Amino acid sequence: MPVSVRYFLFPEESDPLRLAQRLVDGLIQGNDEMPQYADTKQRVTGVVIQNEDGKPTNIDRTYGTIWTFDEDGAIREDLQEAMSEAMSLSEASSTSEKVVSLRPQLKRKRFDEKYRWEPSSADMRLGPEFPFPSNPAAFYRGFRGATEKCRIIFPDEPS
Repeated sequence: MPVSVRYFLFPEESDPLRLAQRLVDGLIQGNDEMPQYADTKQRVTGVVIQNEDGKPTNIDRTYGTIWTFDEDGAIREDLQEAMSEAMSLSEASSTSEKVVSLRPQLKRKRFDEKYRWEPSSADMRLGPEFPFPSNPAAFYRGFRGATEKCRIIFPDEPS
């Protein structure tokens, strides 16, 4: 069964906002930014949705992350740091058979505190139609990144 992911930002000062996939992709790739959140940490939830015949049918799971926006409102640098830290969590420790290291558990705890949060059921109550609104545009509320949509021009197409 095909799945899709919908992203929601949970700013402290307002209701949750649905992020367009184009915006999330742009943030991850370093092509977009959200200056309104410069120099802040924001909670983001990913909602994995099962689809049937191109229509959402069921929520598979949710997960929460914390994005740290830099002075321009970009997250790429923070995501690279998070990836590096995540990779170091799996490093094998060299200890003897009689000594058990607490380092892996402490690293995991620090990582989770810095980059993860657990959305509560109250957080996920985004309205009676969540996550299958009859009017999806209502969830976006004019919310945009700093970069405009780009048009792909194919070589045989006039510009």
